[in-house]
Amino acid sequence: MYLNPEQRSQVLEEIERSGFIMDMPVDMVDKNGNTLHTMLTTTAIHSESGETVSFQGTIRDNTNRISTQRQMEHSRKNLDLVFTGTGLWDWNLRTNTIEINDRWADMIGYEKAELEPLTIEDWEGLSHPADLEASNKLLLKHFAGDLYHYQAEMRMKHKHGHWVWILNQGRVVERNRDRSPLRMAGTTQDITEKVRVREEIQEYADQLEALHTITQSLSSTLSLDELLDLILAKLEQTLAFDSASIFLYENGELRVETVLNHPHPELVVGKTFPTSNPLFQEIYTNRKPIIIDNAMRDARFQGWGQMHHVKGWLGVPLIIQDTFIGYITMDSRDQSAFGSPEAKLANIFASQAAQAIHNARLYEQVTHYAETLESRIETRTKELTKMVELMTGREIRMVELKEVIKELRQQLLDHGITPEAKDPLKNGINGTHE
Repeated sequence: MYLNPEQRSQVLEEIERSGFIMDMPVDMVDKNGNTLHTMLTTTAIHSESGETVSFQGTIRDNTNRISTQRQMEHSRKNLDLVFTGTGLWDWNLRTNTIEINDRWADMIGYEKAELEPLTIEDWEGLSHPADLEASNKLLLKHFAGDLYHYQAEMRMKHKHGHWVWILNQGRVVERNRDRSPLRMAGTTQDITEKVRVREEIQEYADQLEALHTITQSLSSTLSLDELLDLILAKLEQTLAFDSASIFLYENGELRVETVLNHPHPELVVGKTFPTSNPLFQEIYTNRKPIIIDNAMRDARFQGWGQMHHVKGWLGVPLIIQDTFIGYITMDSRDQSAFGSPEAKLANIFASQAAQAIHNARLYEQVTHYAETLESRIETRTKELTKMVELMTGREIRMVELKEVIKELRQQLLDHGITPEAKDPLKNGINGTHE
């Protein structure tokens, strides 16, 4: 076994300098080339002239201890990485004081020194009142042993006045003989963004559920005029806008069929727009909603009538079976009133509205066909009835004439006169032979 060559000169210099070293950590290499972590205690042996001639001492194998220390250091560094961005707290229930780290204070906009000493009363004072009651109930359940650990989402007030959503987690780490808690430790994480995303998803889910209920109600009527008014009324329950219109595409033109909350409906309803209109062209080509932040500054919006109040504008296509049948427009007095979420929701609504319009049109066509067919049947029935009446009257007259001729023939025969003329009714009516 020999001293690690990389450390040899340094170790020898230290022994020469001091003459004696004790428990100096050095690496030794065994005959197999394995490195051993050792503790070296040695003394330099000098000749009469003062020259170092040898070393005498002990080497203690410290490999296991050093390895353990290095593993612990590695674990500590990993733990530091894990808790980067995480607030730490340690609550002494004897004194009701809470020790925190810098990150805990930073999450709510403070320096650690500004909050120290932090008491449980200070903590509660920073907490949102609406969340504190639920948090305390969970805390008491954990104290009683009903919950293995404490976990609660709550809001805490930032130094600048806004609320920060945090996730508190912890557990009792020390109890008294009567099992009452003496010390509790845990972590705090900023979950503001997570809560925001979760609330947006929930809001969107709620909107979709409401939209499903609303669009189902569109099937309550098959009258196209009633349906178009109903569509805008239900749309108002789904999205916020000041006025709205429905344009339908027929015979190469767009026609305003109905409006809601329009300042001058008499100037708009029934008005037609050519298909060359830039907005129509864009919606028709892309088959997607168009958002305009300020209509008065958008050249595509020119020539739309008495709509000088409009700033925010949203146009959504009405498409059924890949066929463009028109679009719904929404107007707002506020600039940038509509964004992607509104456009997405309006597009879903429009697809259901387009289906309802398609169904109403089919119903009108079927109804018109049925009425036309019924009228034709009625006319034909009258004609047939009249013909039957005429035929029936003729048949009656022919029967009477036949009886008269028979009587005349009999009278001639009675007088010994044989009729010369052929009886035109000899074969009788309906081909019967007399």
